[in-house]
Amino acid sequence: MLRNIFIVVVAGFLATSCSLFGEKNPEEENAKQENKITVSWISETVCSYKTGEWELQIEYLLKGSRSEGQDGKLLKGSKPVDPKKLGKEIETPLGKMKHYGIERKVKWAVTGWNFADRRMIKDSSRVVVTEK
Repeated sequence: MLRNIFIVVVAGFLATSCSLFGEKNPEEENAKQENKITVSWISETVCSYKTGEWELQIEYLLKGSRSEGQDGKLLKGSKPVDPKKLGKEIETPLGKMKHYGIERKVKWAVTGWNFADRRMIKDSSRVVVTEK
């Protein structure tokens, strides 16, 4: 019993000291690598946010203009996610996603899948690429 308590205390001390002294905890690093989101342009008008088997592809319509709109596709394992089956809002490793419908009432509307938090939706000039 005391041995088990000692092991837990030592493990906690090591984890704390690693973070205090700037050393990396291998378990935390593995978790970060698994959830790392890469952002890249896969064509002139399509940007991809990807982590693991999940991918959000945003097509920018009228890219660079004041009327720029977005149409998003959410993929899991390279297969489209159907909002009718999984719901219009779902939690993914990319973050919470929302389906904004398919009807475009104005040119600059957001349609299809995109981030539920509208602050995460960026116009094409504000996309920060992490992988080329």
